[in-house]
Amino acid sequence: MRRLSYAEHPFRRGYSKMDARLLSVIGRSLRVYVKPPLQRISIGLGILAARNAGGSTIYAADPIKSIVEHVADALGLDVEVERCREDADKNAVFLWCSPADSPLFVAGPEIRQLARYGLERMIVKTIGVGVYLLEVPRRGMREYVRLSGYIPVPTEPPCREDVMEILGEAIEGGVAPLRDVVDILSSVLGVRRVEARRLVLELAEKGCVELVDGGKAVRLGV
Repeated sequence: MRRLSYAEHPFRRGYSKMDARLLSVIGRSLRVYVKPPLQRISIGLGILAARNAGGSTIYAADPIKSIVEHVADALGLDVEVERCREDADKNAVFLWCSPADSPLFVAGPEIRQLARYGLERMIVKTIGVGVYLLEVPRRGMREYVRLSGYIPVPTEPPCREDVMEILGEAIEGGVAPLRDVVDILSSVLGVRRVEARRLVLELAEKGCVELVDGGKAVRLGV
């Protein structure tokens, strides 16, 4: 079986087709609850959800309300921004406010029964300076984004291309034992095994590869 290069690998090949749709469907066919609710990216995602929905109301606690109003005005968005209310509208965005029924987007309050609100859990990870990984596990959706002002826009995954090239060439079938991957990287890069292992764990943390089989194996094309 011919081994795939990094450029040919599904990890690389499927990025734009698979991931580019996530930001475009938030507030439309995708209603999400953000966890953890990192403030800046959560505000940006909430504004994006309201914009995608055609101008939904955004309910926000102080002082977040002032930030949202400033960003919405700067972007010329036709959205209403209000303080948290018990009689809030349905199909709205809630930033650090308890949601009404059928919310489009929620960040801040603790919600345990997501199905009751029709929400999917979105996990947000800080990957690097100004770069985030968004994941919606139940939908199999993921996207790397950066913030342009407060608005999230797609960006390339921050993976070391030299390391990913080595892994793409070496891992046949897309999965290999962690110890073998560490040995390969150690040999090719000329580094100690402990450093090679650190590189693999760093790639896993960034979502570039996935640790499977209880952390004993590495999978590409996540």
